[in-house]
Amino acid sequence: MSQHTFVDKCLNGDADLDDIDDFVQAWHEGDGPGLELREFLGMTREEYGLWLEHPTCLPAIVAAHRFGFPLFEAVKDLSAMPIAARALNPEEAADVLNWLKQTRRV
Repeated sequence: MSQHTFVDKCLNGDADLDDIDDFVQAWHEGDGPGLELREFLGMTREEYGLWLEHPTCLPAIVAAHRFGFPLFEAVKDLSAMPIAARALNPEEAADVLNWLKQTRRV
């Protein structure tokens, strides 16, 4: 994936989590030719699916990239990842874990 993805820019401090809508708009306007939206954003299929159904998980997705954890671990162990903990409360984290299990991603 390109070093210009949304996730990469978040990790480098060149974008904030709130900027995701701007990246989606840029993709719709033709940026990232030949890339799927998830690729343009810098997400795996699993991360993209989770984000579509649970947008509040975006911090956990970025944290998984930052710390090199599998997404399941990033959601499961929020206390180890302050960026994820800012957005997900325990109920949301439980919902996400249930979703990951129901969709057989873990």
